[in-house]
Parts: sequence; structure tokens; C-alpha cells
Amino acid sequence: MTAFLFRPHGDHIFLSSEDPSYRYVTLCGRCEYPIEPDEPRCPRCQEDLEDCPVCRRRSHKRAPKTSPLADGRHQCTVCGIFRYPVGHQSLVETDGAFCSNLYGCPAGGLITHQDEIVYWPPDADVCQVCRNADLPPLPTASFTQVVRQCLFCSALFGLASSRRVMLREDFDHVSELPHISATDSPCVLCGRNDDRSSEDTVRSNFVDPWDFEAVEHSELGIDAYLRVVELGRALVLFSESDNEATKHLYRQWVEPHSPEVGRTIVSHGTKVADVVDYLIRGTLDPRVRKVLQKRLDGFIDRWNDFQLGLSYVIPGSCWAATQSEEEPR
Repeated sequence: MTAFLFRPHGDHIFLSSEDPSYRYVTLCGRCEYPIEPDEPRCPRCQEDLEDCPVCRRRSHKRAPKTSPLADGRHQCTVCGIFRYPVGHQSLVETDGAFCSNLYGCPAGGLITHQDEIVYWPPDADVCQVCRNADLPPLPTASFTQVVRQCLFCSALFGLASSRRVMLREDFDHVSELPHISATDSPCVLCGRNDDRSSEDTVRSNFVDPWDFEAVEHSELGIDAYLRVVELGRALVLFSESDNEATKHLYRQWVEPHSPEVGRTIVSHGTKVADVVDYLIRGTLDPRVRKVLQKRLDGFIDRWNDFQLGLSYVIPGSCWAATQSEEEPR
């Protein structure tokens, strides 16, 4: 155990008198002693530790491991959120509330990228992680119905049944879209109201860029629409890291073996700029659009760092691909 530690920069940063150049940026979730980022046990209180998928990055703490409750749930002792593996029990039978801040909170949208259900007690009026008062928690039992009546959410989450929801990397490539019609109002989760109008196209309701109160309509090909879903999915999967979201999309959208990135003419596909535009303008709920715009600003900055630019054409199903030997760093 280090003999002398002090906090020079902030509540979660410690330096040691033994090596002032080394920064401790992670704390024990029980006694707040500085530890290594992957420390399995606190050297001071001897508590076994693990990472909570919801609060780890924001709290800078490793939570004490907990035994499951009688119904199989675990509760984080740092943030208080409940979690259990997807498929452990029916969502419609789960008494709780999930964060509706889909793009701006690691608890947003109920499912984490580790394929766990995360939710608050049923009386929660604000998410204890993002504390976004504009996007309050929704009843956990309503999640299945919300997703099934929204074309975008059904593609985003890949809902197979009321007991099984997929939001993992191996489900990123959506190949089929259900036939779901637009409703009277935007989805309470993603803020969109899209319509599967035919076998080959999706009709999206768009806000006018000059007048956000006006709504236009646009027909998107299936390939273009699925690219919009892929962008939205990456922002949800990596809700706290624009860098990880962008690297994920780079690997998904750019083939890995040609030195001619950005120079080869792609015969079929969709520009990155159009995908960004489709996602933001198709988000009709201004509360969701506000959070999404901030995330897209971060994505655009990082994508441009890869020197591809928003004019890069993402290949469609029939295309002459551009490729790259390098992955972004």
C-alpha cells in the first residue's frame, strides 16, 4: 500500500509521493482508496471490485462486487442501478424505470453493450447517472411495446421477443426491416416516426432545417436507412466515447485493405454527410435532437480526423469499394 497520496487536480485524481509522475484516476467504490484501473481487490478495505457498465466512467470508481438478490438481479452499490443479463426474465414483468436518454447516457435505452438490462426503481423521476430532466425514465414494462411500434427502434435493438433483446456488436449489420407504419406522434425513445412504405424504401418524416416546427417527407432506400441505423446504434453502444463510436463505424464502413481511401469512385452508396443529416433531421422530438446534435458534433470531428471527410461514400450492397490498410488510432 502506498504510504502517502494526495489530490492535486480533482476528486478522483491522486498522486503518490513515491512516484509523482504517476496518476491514480480510479478509486475503490467502497472506501475511495486510489487503485489501478483493473484492480480486482482494494488493497485497503479488501473489497472485491468490478466495473459497473453504467457509472464506471463517470464515477471513476470500481464498485464492490455484490451477491445477486433473490430474483437474480444485481444492484450497483455506487450508483444504485439494477442490472441482470438479457433474457433473465420477461421485460413486461420487470417492475422498474429505464432511462430514455438514448444517445446521452450509458443507461439510456435499457440495454448496455454488455447485453445487460439496466434500470432504476419504478418511482425514479430522473436518471441518477445523466440527470437529464428533459428525458425522464420510462416504465421498464413498456420497452417492448415502444420498440415494436417504432421502425427505427426495432432495427436499432433487433427485438426478437419480449424476453430477448440484442444490442451487441455481432448484431450491428441489420439485413431486414419489419413492416411498421408511422404513428400519430414520434417515438418516446428515439424521437423518430418512420414508415416502411414499400419493399425497397422507407418514408422518413424530417424536420425542415430552416423551420424545426415544419415536417417534410423523404423516401430513403433500404441501404441508406440501414446506414442511419448503424450510426444511431454506434452512438448508443458507445454513449460516452465519440472516439470509440467513430472507430467502430470506421471499421464497419471502410474496407481494410486498399491504399486508395477517398480516391476510388464508389458506384453505389451513401455519403456520410447524408447519413448524419438523415439521423438528425429525422429525429422529430427536440429533446432527443438536442442530445443527438452534441453527439453528432463529436462524431463529425473524429471522422474528419481520419481524413475521410463527410463526402466519403459508404458502400451499399452493390458497390466498387474503397479500402484502407490503416485503422484509426
